Amino acid sequence: MKRILFATLVCAVLAGCHGEPFKIKTATPETKDYKVLGDVEGSAGGFLLLGCIPIAKNDMISRAFEEAMLSKGADYLLSPTVEERWYWTPVGNGFALTVKGTAVKTIKP
Repeated sequence: MKRILFATLVCAVLAGCHGEPFKIKTATPETKDYKVLGDVEGSAGGFLLLGCIPIAKNDMISRAFEEAMLSKGADYLLSPTVEERWYWTPVGNGFALTVKGTAVKTIKP
């Protein structure tokens, strides 16, 4: 009985702690006509409570990326960079993520 309970607990923990891969939408060589809007920056934060309970952690990059894109109404980012910082507290680890890049908007013919 203890083995079944332990196996169930391990499966629940492993199944509950994952994030989806995020692909940054960046301009490609096929994107020929665009207007440079300028440099943008977006940030987001999250927390890992007791080292295993994610609070707003899994979607940090998508939130930071959306903030950067919406700040100037961009379609793509050129040369995007992602920086992550973390800090420790007695109840868990905090994370701060920043996305920077050059915002561009495609020109519709």
